Amino acid sequence: MSQENEKLDPDYQPWRLMLETVRGASHERKKLPNQDYGDFYQPNENKLPIILAISDGHGSAKSFRSDRGSRFAVETAMELLKGLVDQESDRENISAVKDYVNDKLPQKIVSKWKEKVDGDLKNNDFTSEELDNLEKEEGIKVRQSLEDNKKDRKYVVYGATLLAVLLTEDYNLYLQLGDGDILSVDIWGKTTRPIVKDENMIANETYSLCMKDAWQYINNHFVTYTQESKRPMILVCTDGYANSFDREEKFIKIGKDYLDMIRQQTFDEVASQLQSFLEQTSQAGSGDDITFGLIKQIDSQDTGDNFKLFKKVLEENNAELQQIREKSKENVKKDDMQQFTNVLNQIIETQSNQMERLVNNFSNSLQDLQKIFVEASESQSKKLEYIEKCVQNLTEQKSQDLNSINNTNKNKEVKITKTQSQVTQTKIKKKLDFLQTGLITTIVLVAISIGTNIATAIWLLPPKSSSSNNPELKPSEPLETSTPKVSPSPKTTPLTSPKPSPSS
Repeated sequence: MSQENEKLDPDYQPWRLMLETVRGASHERKKLPNQDYGDFYQPNENKLPIILAISDGHGSAKSFRSDRGSRFAVETAMELLKGLVDQESDRENISAVKDYVNDKLPQKIVSKWKEKVDGDLKNNDFTSEELDNLEKEEGIKVRQSLEDNKKDRKYVVYGATLLAVLLTEDYNLYLQLGDGDILSVDIWGKTTRPIVKDENMIANETYSLCMKDAWQYINNHFVTYTQESKRPMILVCTDGYANSFDREEKFIKIGKDYLDMIRQQTFDEVASQLQSFLEQTSQAGSGDDITFGLIKQIDSQDTGDNFKLFKKVLEENNAELQQIREKSKENVKKDDMQQFTNVLNQIIETQSNQMERLVNNFSNSLQDLQKIFVEASESQSKKLEYIEKCVQNLTEQKSQDLNSINNTNKNKEVKITKTQSQVTQTKIKKKLDFLQTGLITTIVLVAISIGTNIATAIWLLPPKSSSSNNPELKPSEPLETSTPKVSPSPKTTPLTSPKPSPSS
């Protein structure tokens, strides 16, 4: 269900509300009723105050009347919160309201809900069919326990949670008992929880109105505002919505998603699609009932609704002019011309004022958009400067690393060069030793060869004779003897000494 506005006034930014509840896919298959309930209160259309309350009845077999319990919870919250806004509130009594919310409201909510349960049981006691079904699902002991301790156990049968918000011109009040979610979305799409999520609740466990001293588990959050404050968009939903997501951050993202859809389309268009959204979410996710409410003040960034406002004002003005023309054709006489002219001038002046207000609204919208663009540009510029600084730091670090690597390589090259030089010197020394050994060997061989030739020559000389018997030989005359001539041994050419290699 959605609230339809019949007339939009350009003088203010209207407050809009949408609320929808769908039966879960698993409940449809089991033919169980929708155990959620939701309602709202807005006495003055498009204006504050607004009260929105929803409740989730427990789905267990023990809570077989939880659909009634959730309805009683919402009715209780609406009745008590209306008492805070029936009379005009001003900033002077805000402290008194806060004291009442902290000290008395939780106890009143629980006691009034129990009164409604007692009244329902008085008029509609448990039927045999309900008790038989309880026995079938939970066993005979559970049935006997309920029948024997009806005074204490009866409230479990109606067990339900409660979430409620109250928006006035001066403050927002948030109330929560049990699971479910209340989200606050600012104009930038940032989504937060006004009431911190209770991490003590595990799996399907939850606080409930049926608990002993349940009032102690009702949390509240109170926020005051001025007329100039930018009020957030409020989302309230039962846990069937959040349980359809596998991670918290995915669920929280719905705040910005709904804000973007309203800005790109119109509030009424999104409200008309809400039931389909929730049914698809339940079918693809938790299978549980889902109740969802949204409260938003139409602002300058909601271009679709602003255009709708502009168009509607023009249509109303044109219709009014057309009526005057038709009336003038039938009733205006010459003596009434002056009166007609005065009326027409008043209408033209009214239209001019309305057009001026609309132009101012669009001018404000453009200024807001310009501000958003400037802030986004500055943010991007800061991000780019930060990235450039990071790149510069990385470049310097890389350069230092390269220099360090080059120095290390140079040291390695020097060590390698020294090692190679030592190896070369060792090789040269070995070659010199080899050449020196060869030279000495050659010299020894030459000496042996010379000695051999000398010994051969001495051996071939003739023996000495007396001077009388052997006249002295002349060099020109050959000596003829009986000894055969022996050819001398061929001369051996001494080996040329090799040139020594330069000393190392």
